[in-house]
Amino acid sequence: TREDLESAVTNGVIVNIDADDEIEMLSQLCKDTGRSVRVALRIKSAPSVLDNASSDYMGLKTGASQFLRREKWGFSRDAAISLTKEILAIPSLKLCGFNIHTPRFTQDPSLFAECTRDFANSIVAIHEQTGYSPELIDIGGGWPRERDPESRNYALNPYSVDQFAEYVTQSILQVFDKNKIPIPELRLEPGRFLVGNAAVLLGRVGAVKRDLGMIWVNVDFSTNNLLRVDTADSHYHLFPASDMQRPYTERVQIVGPTCIDSRMADNYLAPTLKRGEPIAVLDAGMYAESTATQFNSLPRPATILVNGDAIDVIRVRETYDDVFGKTRIPDRLRVTSSAPDKPDATL
Repeated sequence: TREDLESAVTNGVIVNIDADDEIEMLSQLCKDTGRSVRVALRIKSAPSVLDNASSDYMGLKTGASQFLRREKWGFSRDAAISLTKEILAIPSLKLCGFNIHTPRFTQDPSLFAECTRDFANSIVAIHEQTGYSPELIDIGGGWPRERDPESRNYALNPYSVDQFAEYVTQSILQVFDKNKIPIPELRLEPGRFLVGNAAVLLGRVGAVKRDLGMIWVNVDFSTNNLLRVDTADSHYHLFPASDMQRPYTERVQIVGPTCIDSRMADNYLAPTLKRGEPIAVLDAGMYAESTATQFNSLPRPATILVNGDAIDVIRVRETYDDVFGKTRIPDRLRVTSSAPDKPDATL
């Protein structure tokens, strides 16, 4: 919105342009405020070389290039050339570079490298048409983690973060060196990689039910605390949070308390679990807290920050008063009771 852009201009942050009308709005804001603004242009990277490459993300049936092409981020190469010329013609807009956002679509770093190679070739094409070379480029994030819930299985990612860095930086450098493009500042946004592994969801075992040759382990959290179990079939690693060395001998269904299936794990290998013991879900840091809901009117848990011996509550546990505190019953729907013991009670 114009208000978003005005805040960005006022606070001096770089605006990543991803809609052509933002250029006109920013130009007008700069006139109105007497300021200038640093901008970058977001470029789409969906190279045709990935037409036959498959994506392991969310069970997608389309090829990786089709998946990336349909995503909302960035401009095509031709559009980016035209918009770069437009930006360079406006003195108050200071073009500092380009960025891409490649979402997590694979565990294969060579496929990410094809995207950054295509991005670098787009920059070369822009340079040839405009003479502009970027001061910085931002290659976003999307790199998978070692334990990778979004892969829809429990196998470890076979590639390290160092290998991802090597693949993508080499792909960019090869293109820039070949085409005599000055090496710009490189920025990376590894939020998924850092934050995803930084949190553990801690709960407690309730009833353990054995019937029909199956074992259901009920826990006091559900998919409303880890929404991507439902929306993306993410597979999280769960472990007892005490006595972890006991043998893992049973296949269990780990389920939560909500009215839906609440299935946190299917046929999951576990030790014999008992009511009351703590259980941990690893790698719960990415999107979990921000997308958690009060589904079935369940209060959300506290968030505890642990740093060595320092332990702090940074989000207080919700109560039922928090869940219903903002609910209002219209007066026209209230019913008064004339019961003898409470003649004017409101139900």
